[in-house]
Amino acid sequence: MVAIALRKDFGAAELRRLARGSKDSGQARRLLALAGIYDGGSRSDAARVGETRHSPPRAARPAHAMGLHLRGHLSGEGEAIGLILPWCDTNAMNAHLAEISAAVEPGAHAVLIMDQAGWHTTSKLNLPDNITILPLPPRAPELNFTENLWQFMHDNWLSNRVFEFYDQIVALCCEAWNRLESGHLS
Repeated sequence: MVAIALRKDFGAAELRRLARGSKDSGQARRLLALAGIYDGGSRSDAARVGETRHSPPRAARPAHAMGLHLRGHLSGEGEAIGLILPWCDTNAMNAHLAEISAAVEPGAHAVLIMDQAGWHTTSKLNLPDNITILPLPPRAPELNFTENLWQFMHDNWLSNRVFEFYDQIVALCCEAWNRLESGHLS
């Protein structure tokens, strides 16, 4: 295999400027990865663009994740519960279930419609007595309302940004969730 030489007419600063102006989050990540290589980083470092020091090991999360996950639940009555966590796993799901359970009115019961992600279906879940999980068929994201909600938030409020610090990402996710919860969808 022959290494491809880097172009001389671009530099790391120019690539970062282009990434900030990009409307495509995938393109922005690729530009930032290239900027890292121009700065002398390795291809392995470039492959991890978007991760933070708080990120879990790469194998522990889906390929599309960037080290932060917004877990949310919206009820038919407009109640909203959201958690922002650096990972998706059984512990995160148990924390989410506990938050939802605490918000369910006494004597009421919640039915959560979820996909069949491993952390949604594991026998290690601490499922509260006032919650039932209704699993969706596998590989059917179009049936999951929440997938459309996350896509809306991503497309309108969370994409095409370059962050210096992890806390900036958390703050933007909180802002997006609060906008959604309050009904300010513009």
